[in-house]
Amino acid sequence: MPTQDSVVETLYLEVKRELLSGRVLPGERINIKALCEQYHVSKSPIRNILNRLVGEGLLAAQAHDGFYRPRVTVQSLRELYNWEQDIVLLALRDGAIPSAPPPDLALATATEDSIEAVLRLIAEGSGNRVYRTALANVSAHLGAIRRSSPSQAFDVEAELNSLLEALKEPNTDALRRRLKRYYQRRLSRLSDIVADAYRGRPQ
Repeated sequence: MPTQDSVVETLYLEVKRELLSGRVLPGERINIKALCEQYHVSKSPIRNILNRLVGEGLLAAQAHDGFYRPRVTVQSLRELYNWEQDIVLLALRDGAIPSAPPPDLALATATEDSIEAVLRLIAEGSGNRVYRTALANVSAHLGAIRRSSPSQAFDVEAELNSLLEALKEPNTDALRRRLKRYYQRRLSRLSDIVADAYRGRPQ
């Protein structure tokens, strides 16, 4: 039988996944009543979860005005992409490339989530828990942006295949160059990505 702690943690992860899915737009107020109805719980556990997400920097709170998804700016997005790039390149420098990516990743539909999975694989290959934790943190911040409304300016399928090829070889130098190009493309289109984030929700 699940313990009370495990039930609370499961609820936390489900609510976090929902709020970071991209369906809640930057600056949008969190509907606590709707979350209570969706998960069949009272306001107290939902508020506790939202406060936990505020502590993680994934939500913002305003006195007497509830909880919000933080607004996204070009500057904040630049900092997040640069932070993620630094973590991934450090992990690649200090770790070993996995001999082959998991079959389910190779067969996955090319999405930003697939790219994120490759980045996690690199962090795990470092064997460094600090890198894994830091990457999970920044990816949580970027995840909702990546899923909000993917920019048509990027050929994600070609990017994913390029990274997977370097993983399969394995070729550290090629992988490093391709990762840098991935981030250069994002950093060159920050205004478009921010506009996409405010434009609409994924279906």
